[in-house]
Amino acid sequence: MKWGAQISSLVNLPAGVRQGGILSPFLFAIYVDDVLSRLAESRLGCFINCECFNSVMYADDLLLMSISLMHLQLLTNICKTEFDKIHIQSNTAKTGCLRIGARHAVFCEPITMEDTPLKWLQEMKYLGIVLASANRLTINFQSMKQKFFRALNGIFGKIGLKASPAVLCSLLNSFCTPILLYACEALDWNNKSIKSMENAYSQAFFKMFNSYDKNIIKHCQFYMGCLPICYLIDLRKLKFLYNLLATHFTTVPLSAMHHLAKWTDSDFDILRLKYDIAVNLKPFNYKQIVYQCFKASLEV
Repeated sequence: MKWGAQISSLVNLPAGVRQGGILSPFLFAIYVDDVLSRLAESRLGCFINCECFNSVMYADDLLLMSISLMHLQLLTNICKTEFDKIHIQSNTAKTGCLRIGARHAVFCEPITMEDTPLKWLQEMKYLGIVLASANRLTINFQSMKQKFFRALNGIFGKIGLKASPAVLCSLLNSFCTPILLYACEALDWNNKSIKSMENAYSQAFFKMFNSYDKNIIKHCQFYMGCLPICYLIDLRKLKFLYNLLATHFTTVPLSAMHHLAKWTDSDFDILRLKYDIAVNLKPFNYKQIVYQCFKASLEV
């Protein structure tokens, strides 16, 4: 314990942090900091622009990244050694490996932890995002769509389809859309993924307005103050990138934040040019500009 310039003798803490406590995440982060420090010092795993990015940790969820099996095994061994020092038991039953790249389907020897071989998985969930084993980094959106329809059917089951469209759209935006767009601002989207999410999102309006004409549905969305998925994704990305860059320029740049800001700067410029957004415009004005672009697309 430190009070001013005075430091006490060592104090033994036999209990862990309290579940749900305000200080618990900070205390746990301090407790496991040596694990991440040792992984960074090892200089094993993935490198981007000569910077080592071999581990990502949120609370007790640790993700190791490597371009070779040998480095991945060495990183796993480091984790085991550091976990033993701080008396943390790893759960091998909930630990798995995922392979991404041209050889993702080729058989390879398992990584071991505590003399237990870890399974090679086709899919892995990390922080609510389902990562799939494929030629490139791929996200499986099926679980998001399932949760979206579950929440949507729950609303329709409670208040029915004869309720006010304004009420239904408000509930949709409050309880269902955030599920469908979870972490969308941090993901790389292609046209196929956007169309897939757009189809799921449109199903709600098909039911509410009893029409399967996509042109009619777009007009219903416009007059109810709702944006299509493609515009919602762009809007969230604009706000996310603005906050990321603002954080980078107003704080001491850590290496990861520094590189992340450099990579996203061009993406932010592309989106600003797409919607003709001024450099000094604040994020609370973005929705109005995106909404006007949606309106222009309907007039065309």
